[in-house]
Amino acid sequence: MDTPLPKPKEIKLLLLLLILFAPFLQMEPLHAQTEPEDCCAPGRKPTIISLQYTGLSCDASQFSQSPSQYRCVGDPDEAKKVFIVASDISQQHVYYKGKVALEEIFSLRASRAKRDKIQAKTLILVYDYKKKHLLQRLVFKTNCSQPLIPGEQLGSMEVKGFKFRDGYTCGELEGQANEEDDCCEDKDKVAAITFRYTAENCRKTNFSQDDSKYSCDGEPMLQDQVYIVASDRKKDYEYFAGRVALDEFFTIRADWADKDYLKSETHIRIYTQKGGHLLQELELHTSCSQALVPGEQLGAAEISGILFKNGKTCGEMEALPEDCCDEDDDIIALKFAYTGASCNYNDNQQDRELATCKQSEELPDKVFIVVWSKDEDEDEDEDEDEDEDEEEEEEEEEEKEEKEEEEEE
Repeated sequence: MDTPLPKPKEIKLLLLLLILFAPFLQMEPLHAQTEPEDCCAPGRKPTIISLQYTGLSCDASQFSQSPSQYRCVGDPDEAKKVFIVASDISQQHVYYKGKVALEEIFSLRASRAKRDKIQAKTLILVYDYKKKHLLQRLVFKTNCSQPLIPGEQLGSMEVKGFKFRDGYTCGELEGQANEEDDCCEDKDKVAAITFRYTAENCRKTNFSQDDSKYSCDGEPMLQDQVYIVASDRKKDYEYFAGRVALDEFFTIRADWADKDYLKSETHIRIYTQKGGHLLQELELHTSCSQALVPGEQLGAAEISGILFKNGKTCGEMEALPEDCCDEDDDIIALKFAYTGASCNYNDNQQDRELATCKQSEELPDKVFIVVWSKDEDEDEDEDEDEDEDEEEEEEEEEEKEEKEEEEEE
């Protein structure tokens, strides 16, 4: 049976519907029409560039800059760990230097090179983990004369985000890169620095100071509890001594050493316990002749915030205890909380000769506590009594010796 042909009215209706809906039938999906955002605008100068290491070859590049303005040579072959150096084209100003894992995000920072902006052309060298062989070389424009677009790929680097000198941010910045840059721009004297203990090794170091100004040796082997001592290089002034737990904040303070500000070089030593094995030793510059950037990490110590001699703070400082004895008032009561901690934990700010802790065995959950006090006058009286007792003992010994001599004669 033959299929009946459509009637003229039906054909006209179909044609009308096609005319009405033709624009919608020709539309591409919305996401296909959305163009990626170019973060650049006239006059913008980047100060931070966040990149993600993907391990890909130059063939993976999808970059909007003119082919004459960027270069990619080499292939890291998806190496799981590499050593990356990022600088200007002359290699005089280093924006980043460190070890990076596959898919890890890292940031190029102008402040690390003591600059207020990243220069016109940026060079990125990707080495093997031990920095023996160059795996990939990248060059691209970073002065906004060419597009800078988050999500684009240049060799093994995926562009994540930017921060510009005018404060504008675009895309996704790595971790603390959104925070303040160098806290030492005003060259003030540093009174205290708050760190977070991360229990990580020296390979996690991401530090803006010159290589000759900081060092990291050893690793805390992911130990949850450690004993940390911070001092000047000669160990004449102690800024902190106490037990610290994983992810706990600790603050090194000049006033612990009766000083107004930290010396130019500060050493941080991490031990298994008080008097125990040395796990890691850190050295950094704390005179503000070198950068101090919240969020940056030196071994197992991550900078959280800085307090300056003039009272200014930068970043997030740990709440510092206040001295209640400023007015020399007489104390009528003290309130304590029993923690069960050993003598290894000690953040008391009194002189070490006046504040002592002795312990014979591990403390249980429940204890019986006896507290007594004595005045300085009583200490003097006790000293006098001890002297009198010693004199009496000496006299008695002399009398005994005289009697023994007489008996012998």
